Amino acid sequence: MAEITFGTDGWRAIIAADFTFTNVSYVAQAIAHYLQQEGLAERGLVVGYDTRFLADRFAQVVTEVMAGNGIHTYLCVKYAPTPAVAHAVLAQRAGGAVMLTASHNPAEYLGIKFIPHYAGPALPAEIDPIVANLQQVVQSGKVRQLTLTGARRQGLVTELEPLPAYTAHVESLLDFTAIKKAGLKVVVDPMYGAGIGYVESILSKHGCAVTAIHNRRDPLFGGKLPDPSAAHLEALRQQVQADGADLGVALDGDADRLGVIDPDGRYYSPNEILTLF
Repeated sequence: MAEITFGTDGWRAIIAADFTFTNVSYVAQAIAHYLQQEGLAERGLVVGYDTRFLADRFAQVVTEVMAGNGIHTYLCVKYAPTPAVAHAVLAQRAGGAVMLTASHNPAEYLGIKFIPHYAGPALPAEIDPIVANLQQVVQSGKVRQLTLTGARRQGLVTELEPLPAYTAHVESLLDFTAIKKAGLKVVVDPMYGAGIGYVESILSKHGCAVTAIHNRRDPLFGGKLPDPSAAHLEALRQQVQADGADLGVALDGDADRLGVIDPDGRYYSPNEILTLF
């Protein structure tokens, strides 16, 4: 078995080669041990996933392992952005979250990352104990696992739709009155990823005329990288200029990173956009 290298950004590998149900169950067991060690198990765990091949099934494996350890799971009913899953940790007051995603990696990859109870990026203080646990689990091969049906029967699974709470949180942060007055025309490109429906829903609700491209689930991401860098946004650039739009927004595979196209077709990186805030 290949080594599972789990760091602050989780672990990514090629599906079916190294990223297997068995290996993911090992990681999930290590996280379950961590939650128990830190007194967080009683708060439960949010489990989310992106649009990649079998991501929902891997999320089910994580849920089954948590149930086998007596840990309640808030399982997303469909794919969801990493930021929405992170926010759900706070909304549910959970002990953390597991997100099944490989972000902007090629389609053959999938990954698993841990989001701590404070909903920010995991730090070595959280990851080091998980890695230590993982080494022990791999050596022993012991995983506690309950079927999803059994977990539901025991009341250990709650189905979660994170969009409403996440939308309310975004609305509390931005001046949507000004946005509505601006009457913006926006093109959104979720790049076939987990952000499908999120930006479109929020902007449409607040008076923007929204056109979406690449807004259906495609585990192959249209044969391209789900990476909102300038080299991958020609379709968005063309749509913005064809529509005479004010703005084009692209999201990566798990919608935690974006790229922006202005009316003249110029690209702006996430770091450049950050300066606006």
